[in-house]
Amino acid sequence: LAKRLPRSNIRELVFGSHLGGNPLGAFGAEALASAFADELERAAADRANRLEAVNLEGCGIGERGAKALAATLPRSAVSVLSLAADCLGDAGAIVVLEALPLGFLSLDLAGNGISDAVASVIGSTMQRMPSMSVSLAQNELSMGLKAMLREDFGQRLR
Repeated sequence: LAKRLPRSNIRELVFGSHLGGNPLGAFGAEALASAFADELERAAADRANRLEAVNLEGCGIGERGAKALAATLPRSAVSVLSLAADCLGDAGAIVVLEALPLGFLSLDLAGNGISDAVASVIGSTMQRMPSMSVSLAQNELSMGLKAMLREDFGQRLR
């Protein structure tokens, strides 16, 4: 898949839980991440048919898988990414947030055990990308922090 995907016309890839969940884990995420790097000659020539949306909800990629995805996201056309319920923790969430390229549209980080320690990275990422929305539902953020983020970012924060 990782070898063929950058040369295909696939624009959306779903491994998420509404398909029954796919236990890709960290190793599966590492293999998939190699498909994100759109530096192949065809990808450069055919930008209209690049992978734009990826749903890995409930695939258990963890911090290691998040690091693999973060390494290739900046070189990809992916602008919508769901990593809900993927056991990222604070470290995994931070590495993904810091790797997002300008123009990113939607990131789902719901249910990943994210705490207040990620707040400054969430805030700075959302300030740098005024069109991006982020879901932080079902995490371990304090009520005060949730209120501050909602005040600053309104409907962009779910």
